[in-house]
Amino acid sequence: MFKSLIKTKPLIIALALSTAAISSQAQAYSYGVTNVGTLGGEYSTAYGLNDNGDVVGYSSTGSSAQRAFLYSGGVISDIGITGNTLSVATGISNNGHIVGYSDNLAGDKQAFLYTNGVTESFGTLGGATSVATAVNNQGQVTGYFVDSTEKERAFVYAGGTLTDIGTLGGPSANGYAINNNGAVAGKSYTEGYAQQPAFSYNGTMTNLGTLGGNVSVGLDINDNGAVVGYSSTDDGTQRAFVYDTLGINDLGTLGGSSSYAYSINNNGQIVGYSLDENDQQRAFLYNNGSMTDLNSLIDPNSGWNLLQANAINNNGQIAGFGLFNGESRAFLLSISPVPEPEAYAMMLLGLGLVGYSVRRRKHIQTK
Repeated sequence: MFKSLIKTKPLIIALALSTAAISSQAQAYSYGVTNVGTLGGEYSTAYGLNDNGDVVGYSSTGSSAQRAFLYSGGVISDIGITGNTLSVATGISNNGHIVGYSDNLAGDKQAFLYTNGVTESFGTLGGATSVATAVNNQGQVTGYFVDSTEKERAFVYAGGTLTDIGTLGGPSANGYAINNNGAVAGKSYTEGYAQQPAFSYNGTMTNLGTLGGNVSVGLDINDNGAVVGYSSTDDGTQRAFVYDTLGINDLGTLGGSSSYAYSINNNGQIVGYSLDENDQQRAFLYNNGSMTDLNSLIDPNSGWNLLQANAINNNGQIAGFGLFNGESRAFLLSISPVPEPEAYAMMLLGLGLVGYSVRRRKHIQTK
């Protein structure tokens, strides 16, 4: 019996150490990186992402034009928005609605809604410029246009109707995000240009305040009504914030002076970028009260330097841009699958027992 315990003890220790290592690995929150590529040019940037993992943004072409793209099923394609040399896709819904803007022959930006190969342009309310920034699953669009007095105005476009949603008392406002309930986030001047704070709009425009400065910008809103963006502070820096039932809250930084939040999903996960302690720009994930450099969650030998995360979907995928081997590229991050530690432990136990059985059989045969 004593000899039997001596023989099996190393196996038990090995299994215990292996199980502990696997448990530690399973707790790591890591991502695989997909290079979205380009439309033949030198750079690309991702702005929008839906729950299907489809990415939109813009890319340079071989002729140095800048074109809106859709990345879907592993393929990047020009969505064919007509214009002079510029088109940019800013958002995509789960139903495949794509929004953005392109320039016309006069050089003015024109908002578009692209659905199943059909491009819909919805003009302005008096001026020459309009920009669509986001679209929800119902096909409602927000953005901003320039009116006849050259002031920017936030809008909602739905059912063929373009509606000015007003301001916080000042002359202008910009819409940057719309959730599936039709609520909008953006920024607006208050009366007399006193401040330019972030707002949320759901029939009524609400001033979300700032982190001590005069300016804040709401860049995304999830279906729970939480808004993220950035705000000036009383010391003149810019800080990422989330506005929820607790009010406006500073998300902190990765050690540097400034940070910017660009997207929030329905699970409360937030992405953006922050300066680190060396004043280097780093894409971040904010989750469960903690900000993490996304570069620490990918393979350090991948060749990537993730600079800015612009979108996160409800499955935890993240889109943005960075440097891949020194070249500017759009990326898509997907959570790397990690097997359950129990499954690994059982596999190792089986292998260990097989190995022990083989060694014991050889020992018996040589006696």
